[in-house]
Amino acid sequence: MSELERTTLKNHEQELIKNLTTDGWKAEAEEIEFDEEVYCVKAQKKIYIFFNRIHVYILLKDVNKDNLKEIIDIVNDKFYKYHALWIIGDSFTEKVKEFAQDTQQIGLIQVEVE
Repeated sequence: MSELERTTLKNHEQELIKNLTTDGWKAEAEEIEFDEEVYCVKAQKKIYIFFNRIHVYILLKDVNKDNLKEIIDIVNDKFYKYHALWIIGDSFTEKVKEFAQDTQQIGLIQVEVE
């Protein structure tokens, strides 16, 4: 993903979709219900003939232990199968950083959000 400047979450979502599509992924916005402003992008890319990689990107301004757990539950309910969950946000608590570091399936991407 290119270096993103301070902008709204919606603009980050559009930039993410554009960058993923440019890199050969099929990327589209997905609706999820959440108490805070949140955006979800599902990206998939066929590798070889039978292998289909699916990544889920969640854009949320401030990520803490409680809303991360809720996001993981929502993603697990909504998506039958995925290979990686990327959380994109402006700030992450230390607990979130520790959890992501210990989990191979979750990555964190920090962006600046208005």
